[in-house]
Amino acid sequence: ELGPAGVLGMAISGVDNALWDLRAKLLGMPLWALLGGRFRERITLYGSFSRASGDGYLTPLECARRAAALVEEGFGTVKLRMSIREENLNP
Repeated sequence: ELGPAGVLGMAISGVDNALWDLRAKLLGMPLWALLGGRFRERITLYGSFSRASGDGYLTPLECARRAAALVEEGFGTVKLRMSIREENLNP
């Protein structure tokens, strides 16, 4: 697929990242400084998982258990990737 989620978008993204990295190296500065500097001292992490699992999808109960396990690991926020695009590709 060549659309926004396809190989073309991934290729453009890779080239874009490489060009930013090259520019920072040529200027002798870290990329984060080139992009505007430090914004905050700390960032909050979140736990994430997909409901897609092998040939099917996790049930709501299985999703709840995975989310609870991430909370037990110390994550204060959990993101569930719904995998809707993938579901629509495989009716």
